[in-house]
Amino acid sequence: MTASRGITLSLAVLLLAACSGDPPAAPRAKPADPAAKARVLKEAKALYEKGSKLLTDGKGREAIVPLRQAIRLGHPGHAVHRDLGQALLGDRQVHEARGAFGMALSLTPGQVELLILLARAQLRSGYPRQAMTSLQAALKKKPGHAGATKLLAKARTDAALRGEAKQH
Repeated sequence: MTASRGITLSLAVLLLAACSGDPPAAPRAKPADPAAKARVLKEAKALYEKGSKLLTDGKGREAIVPLRQAIRLGHPGHAVHRDLGQALLGDRQVHEARGAFGMALSLTPGQVELLILLARAQLRSGYPRQAMTSLQAALKKKPGHAGATKLLAKARTDAALRGEAKQH
C-alpha cells in the first residue's frame, strides 16, 4: 500500500506543479499568405457573380449553393447575403432567408430595401409583429414608401387575424 500511496502522492505533486505554472504559450498563427488570400477572394467573387446571375435569370434555387460558397470563402459586403436571402425566400426557405437578411442588415444597418425584404420573410414565416417593426423602421428612413406601406397593412391584418385565432 505504501508504494501506491507514494505513486499517488507523486502524481498529485506533478499535477499541482503543472497546474500552478504559466499556461503553455498559444501556438502562433502563421501570417496569411497574401497571394493565397487574394486567390480565395477572387474565387469568392466569381461564385458571388455566378450566384447573382443565376438569381437574376430566375434560377434562385441554383443560386443558393454558389452564394453560400461565396460567403464561406469570405466575400465581403451585404449584397451576397441579400442575394442569398432572396434566393432562399424564392425557394420557400423562409427561416433561412430571415437569417440571411438579418446578416445583411448587420453589415448595413437601416437599409430600406433590406428591411422590406426581411419583413417579407417575417410575414411568410408567420411573424407579422416582427414584420411590422421592420416596416416601421423602413418607413422612418423613407416615409411614404409605397411598398413598405402596402406590406405594413398586410402585416397589421395578419397580426389581427393571428390575435383573433389565439382567442378562439
